[in-house]
Amino acid sequence: MTNEGITDLGQIKKHIKSAGACKWNISEPGIKIFFDVTPVSSMIRPGSTDKSIFGVGISFAAMLTNKVLHAVNHVGFILSDGSIIHATTGKGVVRESGDDIINNPRNYIVVNVGGSESDLIKKFESLKKTLYVDQDSYDWKGIVRQFPVIGKLLARFKWSENKPYRFFCSELVANLLVRCGIIKFDELAGIHEKLTQLDKYDEIDPTKLFLLIKDKADLCPVVCDTNLK
Repeated sequence: MTNEGITDLGQIKKHIKSAGACKWNISEPGIKIFFDVTPVSSMIRPGSTDKSIFGVGISFAAMLTNKVLHAVNHVGFILSDGSIIHATTGKGVVRESGDDIINNPRNYIVVNVGGSESDLIKKFESLKKTLYVDQDSYDWKGIVRQFPVIGKLLARFKWSENKPYRFFCSELVANLLVRCGIIKFDELAGIHEKLTQLDKYDEIDPTKLFLLIKDKADLCPVVCDTNLK
C-alpha cells in the first residue's frame, strides 16, 4: 500500500475501504498522527455511544467551514509502542493504549510526518507539566469556539482564548508539531492572521489540521493477515 496520489480524506477512505482484516503498521521511525474519520452517519446511529457529540458537531462544522465532503472528528499522536497521545473530553490530555486505532483502518488513518518520536515524547512530557490534570486539561471553551457563528460570538464577547494549560485534540497536536519543528509558527499564524503567540494560534479544528499537514505526510503502510477474522 502506498500513498502515491493520495492527497485528501476521500481518496484515503476509498484506498483503504477494501483493506479487509488489516491493521496499521506503526513500526517505522518518525512522528505519526492518527485521524478519526468515522463517517458522521455511523456516529449518529443509535448505540454509537463511543463518539463524542462534540466530535459529531465538529465534523459537521468542518465540512462547512473547510468546504470538504469528508471531515475528521478526532486526532492525536500514535507511537511505535502502540500507545497514543491525545486530548479527550472524558480524560483530558493522556497517553494510553491505541489498539483500537491500529486495528481499525476503516475508521482511522495514520500518517507519518517525519521528525523524531523521542523528541515528541520529551516535548509532550515537558508540556504536560504545565497542564491541569485529568478532565481539567481539556479545553472545553476552545472546542466550542470552533463552531461557526456561535463559537465566534462567544470568543469575541465572553470565551476568549484560554491560557496554554488546556487543550482539545487538534489544538494539542498542532502545538506539539510546532514545538517539534514539523509545522512552522508562520503556518499557524497564517490561519489566525493577527495572532502571533503559539498559545494564541494553536486552535485549529482536526480537519483543517489534516489539510495543513497532508503535503508533509506519508500514509503509513497497512499490513494484512489472511488468518485474521
